[in-house]
Amino acid sequence: MKTLKKVIAALFVATYLLSTCAVAFAKPPETAEPMYTGISTLVYDISISQNGCASCYGMAINYAGYSTTLRMDLKRDGVAIKSWTTSGSGIVILDKDYYVLSGHSYRVDVVATVKNSSGTTVGIYSGHTGTVTY
Repeated sequence: MKTLKKVIAALFVATYLLSTCAVAFAKPPETAEPMYTGISTLVYDISISQNGCASCYGMAINYAGYSTTLRMDLKRDGVAIKSWTTSGSGIVILDKDYYVLSGHSYRVDVVATVKNSSGTTVGIYSGHTGTVTY
């Protein structure tokens, strides 16, 4: 009878520990990453140096069998002033510099058009940086 009580107590402890661990390590919904088809990652950034050089960056990482056309727009006060486009498979990167005028707000918008190996578009994903004032 004592052995049965020990087994039942051990099961309760194990169940409690497993349920606690599952909750403690669960990813909160507000930090969950978006789900993409054909790409694992879409990254974008902007920074502006003291001399007005805007460094604009966009990157998409493709899964095998997919390709991406990546378009990046530099916007001044909400209006596109410069655009760049590149295509490829694997890691697709746009890393560009552009001199900007002071007294304005800037941001980078990116659009990734993802195609499968048959050339069919399987997703169009976009994002933008926060606004940087120079």
